[in-house]
Amino acid sequence: MEVDKILAVKANAKGGLLYQILWMDDTKSWEPEDNVMDDDLVDEFEAAEQEKAASIRAVQEQAAADQAAAVSAALQAARAEAEAKQIK
Repeated sequence: MEVDKILAVKANAKGGLLYQILWMDDTKSWEPEDNVMDDDLVDEFEAAEQEKAASIRAVQEQAAADQAAAVSAALQAARAEAEAKQIK
């Protein structure tokens, strides 16, 4: 059978890796690392996973920056309100 692509990876109980393989006939199976003979498929999978991780980090960083900006704006508004009350 021929491999279409690697879908996922996980650690097995012995500390090795298992790859979830999508076969050309659309079946899936978990295979030990030693059974995956195509280094290009592994490289493609790992590159795609790194891209996903980088994208997730970028989204998380943007969300954190947005939240910090919102908190800063709220604090400035609260300070301005407090100062306005002190002036009266």
